[in-house]
Amino acid sequence: LLDNAIRYTGAGTEVVVTTRYKDQQACLLVCDTGLGLAPEELAKITERFYRPTDTIATGSGLGLSIVKRIVELHTGSLQIKLGEHGHGLCVSIYFPIQT
Repeated sequence: LLDNAIRYTGAGTEVVVTTRYKDQQACLLVCDTGLGLAPEELAKITERFYRPTDTIATGSGLGLSIVKRIVELHTGSLQIKLGEHGHGLCVSIYFPIQT
């Protein structure tokens, strides 16, 4: 996930990683300030081999699909939102905490 964020964020921008505990869940939040996506591409971004149309990075289009699968295998959930003003992405991963 972090590699993906760095790869799709150009020089001079930043990637912020945050962890939280809320509502019996651990959360990992990775936000970048890169180019972002067109809103219609957001639903497709976790599909295997999907590549955004306007991309600065090379890759196979598997990164976020692998992340999604790993999260699902650990009974977690994944949310992806566009960054502020249409720049970058924020990916939130939630894992339930058993007490």
